[in-house]
Amino acid sequence: ETISPRHVGRLLNEADLKPHQSQYWLNPPPDPQFDAKVNEICEVYLSAIERTEPGERTISIDEMTGTQALERHVIDKPMRPGKREREFEYTRHGTCW
Repeated sequence: ETISPRHVGRLLNEADLKPHQSQYWLNPPPDPQFDAKVNEICEVYLSAIERTEPGERTISIDEMTGTQALERHVIDKPMRPGKREREFEYTRHGTCW
């Protein structure tokens, strides 16, 4: 048996469930300096080859920043009719290599 995506959408709508909406309240607010910081880092990477001749080295230590070792304190609250899924507190244990 199959079920169409449209029918799934109707069922979710009837139950007032919105799985595409999730609230992440622990995320920091946007950094107004973000673009300037990105430009500065990109300039360092782009000039790395030129700086090897005078003996300078550029080392990148920001690889795999998205792979974090997180310990959840409580299970996330699942979505309910009229409510979004919510992420709760966790402890960061660094990044995985």
